[in-house]
Parts: sequence; C-alpha cells; structure tokens
Amino acid sequence: MAEYHAAIFTTKNGGTKRLEDLQGKFIAFEDSESTSGYFLPKLYLTKKGFKLLHKTQNDAKVSSGEIGYIFAGSQEKLVDSVLTKKVAAGAFSNDDHAALDDSKRSQITVLAETASLPRHLVSIRKDLAPELAKGLEKALLSMHQDPAGQSILQKADGTTKFDALPGGELAVRQRLLDTYYSPQKK
Repeated sequence: MAEYHAAIFTTKNGGTKRLEDLQGKFIAFEDSESTSGYFLPKLYLTKKGFKLLHKTQNDAKVSSGEIGYIFAGSQEKLVDSVLTKKVAAGAFSNDDHAALDDSKRSQITVLAETASLPRHLVSIRKDLAPELAKGLEKALLSMHQDPAGQSILQKADGTTKFDALPGGELAVRQRLLDTYYSPQKK
C-alpha cells in the first residue's frame, strides 16, 4: 500500500453521529508514536477547530468545549474501547479498518477520514554526492526484482517495493504542506 490515511470511527448504534458530538467525550488513539492512529487524526480534529486534551484515564472530566483523548496501546484495545462504549470514538488507519473481521467492521461507522499520505518516505541529505544519491535510488527502486531485496523489503512492514514519488518531489511536498500547514477550517 503506497498511501494510507486515518479514519475516525464510532459505533453504529451509539450517540455519536458527527464530529461535533465528540465534544465533552473521549476519543482513543492507538499510541503516541502512531501517524495514522494519533498524529493525523489529532491534527485533523485540531484543524477543524476542536480543542483536544490528553487525559490519563477515560473517567476524568472533560468539559463540553473539548475532546479528551487517551491512548489504548494497541489496535485491539482501541476497537474494543469503542465497541464497549468506554470511549465515544477511536482512530486508526484505513488498512486497520480493512483488516477488521466482518463482525467488528459491521458494528462501526467512520465519522471522518484524513488526507492520504505516502506510507514510507526515504529522504537523503541535501549535500549527498549526486552519484551516490542516484545509486541509492536505483538500488531501492529495483529491490523487488532481487530475492535478497525482496526479503529485506518484507521485513520493512511487508513492503513489496519502492516507487518514485507520484508527481515528483514538489507535488508530494505541496501535499504535505497542504495537509500539515493549511489554515484551520470549520
């Protein structure tokens, strides 16, 4: 999967029908190191004008003008916290959503999705010798054609191959700027 995004979800039979319903309630994020399970959905909600406040427990008080958040620690605990209504919503990647068993997937509904971003980026320092940079690019883009390269790729999150950036570096840079630095929207 070359790109992925975050999904903010809730139970189908709960009282949360839209993002505004999260105010005064809790959302569970996977962990503080997760791009799709924390960073992207938190940024998305913040840019929509919501105030998020980290709490250590989901029984703490949350004012009506904020959304409290906790970390579930794993995808399984995250989904279970939403399904048992310990929290009003959760956030994970679109591929986590697709990997849910049919029973759990049928019990949730997606409230919002963030912009899609490249799954993994390889960057090099600006002053790297051009011939070394070209050699590195060639090696990475051809790894999938070699059994040893395939083995290495598989160990990197089940990666099947590296691709050149769609639209080139400038297009991806613009997408990242639009995602991370655009003005708040309501």
